[in-house]
Amino acid sequence: MASTLDLHTSAHPDAARDIAHATLTEAGVRLTPTGTHSADGERGTRWVTLAFGAFAGKASQHLKIQVSTFALGDSGSIVRVSLVSTGIAAGAIGAARAQKIITELQAQVAAALPAAVPATEPR
Repeated sequence: MASTLDLHTSAHPDAARDIAHATLTEAGVRLTPTGTHSADGERGTRWVTLAFGAFAGKASQHLKIQVSTFALGDSGSIVRVSLVSTGIAAGAIGAARAQKIITELQAQVAAALPAAVPATEPR
């Protein structure tokens, strides 16, 4: 399962950023811009995850992600969606769930971007 996925898209970097941010926000990720084409995101609740561990559930499990967009000249852009936290605060079950959640978020961003294909093998 991928912790980082680079998606090549035909969209201009500004449009790709806007699409990725909108898609992640709709999925419940709270984004904080860290630059013109990058943002840190959080999903779920930290205290619920710490208090209830694996019992916190998928919707409440706290995760940190990063999303960045890179220009590729005339050939579009790259959108990178990465899992920053391991999910281990919710135990082994939570760590596995974190991987599943980031894979789902990456798939949602890929589906929303025009002509998006993985730019590299997932890491």
